[in-house]
Amino acid sequence: MGCVVGTIILCTSKWKSSQLLRFDEELFFIYLLPPIIFNAGFSVKKKQFFHNFFPIMLFGVTGVFISTSIVAAGCWWLFPKLGFKGLTISEYLKRVLL
Repeated sequence: MGCVVGTIILCTSKWKSSQLLRFDEELFFIYLLPPIIFNAGFSVKKKQFFHNFFPIMLFGVTGVFISTSIVAAGCWWLFPKLGFKGLTISEYLKRVLL
């Protein structure tokens, strides 16, 4: 649907840049995303949620650990190449976690 509407807008504007096609982050994050998250949380069945609580928490904790490790390792590898020196991997982990 979005591709069709975007193509129609581009055809009517003769393939020039249009302000209608610009993504507004403030509109999305402040006005559109909270109702979507609220609806998703409100429509969850409690029995299914608590039945799957352990896998949800396991994936959440594992995902945070993997993400933190990748960001800290990336900083540890990239920052000395950019001229930022003097921090150890444990200090990068502290910075990422805080």
